[in-house]
Amino acid sequence: MKSRGPAVFSTLQTMSNGIGRAALAIEGQGNLVDALILQRRVHETIGDVPIAIAAIQKDQSMREALAAMNAHHVGMLIVFQNTVFAGILCATEVRQAILDEGLEKTSASYLIPAKKVFCISHDDSVAEAIRSFDDHRIKRLIVTKESRPIGILTTGMLLRWIGRELTAMASAGSSSAR
Repeated sequence: MKSRGPAVFSTLQTMSNGIGRAALAIEGQGNLVDALILQRRVHETIGDVPIAIAAIQKDQSMREALAAMNAHHVGMLIVFQNTVFAGILCATEVRQAILDEGLEKTSASYLIPAKKVFCISHDDSVAEAIRSFDDHRIKRLIVTKESRPIGILTTGMLLRWIGRELTAMASAGSSSAR
């Protein structure tokens, strides 16, 4: 049995060009890949990744938002109003706010409201996450549990997880063929 290494690379390269097209390509590989990867739950993909989310309160300043982004090495913050999910604040909005009004402006007028944010339940399948990324042309999904944000799933995180899973499958297949 030949090594599946090039197929793994080809799949990941395809995914980096269009995660949805790759999902269709993987789905064509049959029930094994479907069961082992696409039907797995979102919380399994982020299970080994720290999911402590970077968050601020809605009334905090852009200076505080920028400091939080820098401290956590992220380009997006979850914004709360007290304990209620209010939306997200991306680096683009922070830059625009600083240009428009300076560092002391609060995040309230620049945040993307929760009703416009794309979320996925931690119990949804990987296939559903891929469809959401592709359908909405986005790179990040807020992962929720009981309607509360518990983390962020990015296309990069998902690509790395699928790569590890495909590599493990290829390794298992080549060692069983010996």
